[in-house]
Amino acid sequence: MTDAPITPEQQSTMDGYAQKLNEMTGGASGKAATAAAKSAEPAAAKPETTENQKAIAKLNAPDSDLWSRDEAKQKAAYAKLRVHLAAEEPQETKDNFANLPIGQLRESAGVEVPKMPAQLEAAWNTEREAEVIVAFHERGVPNEFLRDTYEWYATRGIANGGAFTQEDAGEFRAFAAKKGLDPAFVEQLIQWEGGAAA
Repeated sequence: MTDAPITPEQQSTMDGYAQKLNEMTGGASGKAATAAAKSAEPAAAKPETTENQKAIAKLNAPDSDLWSRDEAKQKAAYAKLRVHLAAEEPQETKDNFANLPIGQLRESAGVEVPKMPAQLEAAWNTEREAEVIVAFHERGVPNEFLRDTYEWYATRGIANGGAFTQEDAGEFRAFAAKKGLDPAFVEQLIQWEGGAAA
C-alpha cells in the first residue's frame, strides 16, 4: 500500500496542531524535557493534564494511526485529533472566531452562499449561517463536511421553496450519518431549522 497523500489544507492544519501541542506541552520533549526538569528550580505545580490533552498526545505519538500508511485509519485519527484540539481551544479564541463578520467566517470555512432563487436569497438568515459555521468549527468538524452540508441544504431548500420539512429532517439525518456527524449535533441543526425531532 502506498503512502496516503496529504492535502495542503491538511498539512497546514496539522502544522497548526503541532504548534498548539508544543504550546500545551511547553515545547520540550524526550531528553530535552528531562534535562530541563533536572536543571530547573522547583517550579509551581503544573495544571493537571486534561483528557483531551492526553488524547492529543496519544494521537501525535509516532505509532498512532495519524501516521499510518492506511488512508482510512489516517483519516479517522485526523478527525479525532481535530475534535480534541477544538475542545482544547481557549474560550477567548472561540469567542474571537464567533465574533468575526460573516464574510470572514465564510472565508475561514471555505464556503460561499449557495446560488438560489431571489426569493430564497432574500430570506437567507446570515445570523443563523454564522451560528452554523461557528458550531461546526467548535466541534472540530472538517470544512469539507460544512461545504457538503451547504450544498445539501441549498439543493433541498431550492427543491422545497425554502421550507424544511419532516422528510428533509429524516434525509438530513441519513446524510449526516454518512459524514460521521455527532447525532446530538445533527438534532441541534434540525431544531434550528424548525424540523421535527426524531
